[in-house]
Amino acid sequence: MDLSEKQSVESIEIAEGVVGEPMKVLKQAVFTLVLLFFLVSFCWAGKGIKVKVLRVIDGDTVVIRVLQKVPGIKEVERLRYAGIDTLELHTSSHIPHPFAEEAGQLNAKLTLGKVLSLKVSPRPRDRYGRLLGELYLPDGRSVSAEIVKQGLALV
Repeated sequence: MDLSEKQSVESIEIAEGVVGEPMKVLKQAVFTLVLLFFLVSFCWAGKGIKVKVLRVIDGDTVVIRVLQKVPGIKEVERLRYAGIDTLELHTSSHIPHPFAEEAGQLNAKLTLGKVLSLKVSPRPRDRYGRLLGELYLPDGRSVSAEIVKQGLALV
């Protein structure tokens, strides 16, 4: 290898070292930010907004009273569980779809009259103006997950 080839190889090695170090720092910073985001999200979901369920509409919708002031949320709201769909209890034929009554009954058993934690969805309202979110039982279980586990809702 002649002198110019050696200088080229050394220049490449130096350049890789110069570029490689900032990339390593950038990767560490991104990893730290992602980890921080998940930790904050987990802690926030655990606390949530305290609500009391006043009425069950069907398997995936309830009426809640918000027990603390939250900007953009009224004291009494209709809450639609984000991410799940149960069959319709209230239809134009007045005949509920199969398993709709069971979904509504389970929802009532889990939530009616209880104080629970609410995590509002990133998209806070649906096209009908209902609040979108997730309710959590005092033991941390998701109401939606419990309804899905029983085979009464689609994801």
